[in-house]
Amino acid sequence: MAKQKILYCFFKTGGGHFFSAKALARAVEQTYPDTESVLVDGLPDGPSFWRTFLEDGYRFAVQDWPFLWPLLYNISRLRPVRFFQLLNIDNICSRHLQEQILRHQPTRIVVLHFLLVRPVVKAVRRLGLDIPVREVVTDPFTVHPFWWHHRNVPAAVFSERARNDAIKHGWKPEYLTVFPIMLRPEFSGPLPPEQISQKRQQFNLGNDKPVILLAGGGDGLPDADKLLAECDRLGLDARFLVVCGKNEKLRAVVQKLVDQNPRLTERTQVFGFVDFMFDLMNMADIIVTKGGPATIMEILLIGKPPLVINYIYGQEQGNVDFLLEHRIGTYIPSPRKMALELKKLLDNPAELTAMVDRIRKLNLTNGTPEVARWVIESRDPKS
Repeated sequence: MAKQKILYCFFKTGGGHFFSAKALARAVEQTYPDTESVLVDGLPDGPSFWRTFLEDGYRFAVQDWPFLWPLLYNISRLRPVRFFQLLNIDNICSRHLQEQILRHQPTRIVVLHFLLVRPVVKAVRRLGLDIPVREVVTDPFTVHPFWWHHRNVPAAVFSERARNDAIKHGWKPEYLTVFPIMLRPEFSGPLPPEQISQKRQQFNLGNDKPVILLAGGGDGLPDADKLLAECDRLGLDARFLVVCGKNEKLRAVVQKLVDQNPRLTERTQVFGFVDFMFDLMNMADIIVTKGGPATIMEILLIGKPPLVINYIYGQEQGNVDFLLEHRIGTYIPSPRKMALELKKLLDNPAELTAMVDRIRKLNLTNGTPEVARWVIESRDPKS
């Protein structure tokens, strides 16, 4: 096979698109060592109004003003609004994308953000090049209609629900391939029990008490401090790991709570951004998290039931539906009620074991290696 150079295009609106691009590029290079990967942000380098608007505006809407996000999400689903937004994105990114394509001369392009599919396709056409474009739909269940704007781009989807949604929007089935969801390579199964025990010793957790992990991705778990306080009020006999990600404000609030409470001081470890989440998840008996697809599936693939306390309206609804439909997790938005659920599971370990058994029976797998082969070997349906 001739040497391949793959361009992976994304926006940093949330961490999912960028980390999916990194995971896929890594898997492609491992499977095809002679392949070169280039990760390209869809926006030109440096600060700009549009970078602030797309990246910080998204975080602001979903975290600081969550009541605003449902309105923005539903407005963006309207076809005239989508067309206007795509036209603006094309004007913003067109020159940058063409420069990147000419500079790197890729043999294939993979798009991992719905706002970039149309601009990338148009950039290739404007340059008069014959470069296959592939679309990886990072939302596994609840898919925004933006993803379905171009019906002639082969797409990888991560559920039959997503595939059926695309067909309803006019896609031909031969342009759609269903895979297990893409995850980082280490998330292909749990650590052996003896390694988990060793990890617990390294983190001074011991094996005498259950471990509860509170983690919500790069921006931490909303209301982690309130949940931790409620757990303490109920007297949960457990150890706690709290990952705040890059959210320094949350980390300061949680650390202050821990420092002021001797009981929590002895039993709680607070982290910022970590690169050992796989270890923390494996050490935990119960994980409270947000509704992001990657985090939920990572938890499931190591055999733990996700307890979701928060999810982003619209795009993450299907992830929660999946948990509830298969009875392999819960959704409880109240810190007080979530603390009560944790107490119930600790007091009734058979219920926790039953959820773990149901997860095992689903036979979930990491789809990244399969998507990597599809990126390199798939052909356009028309050829």
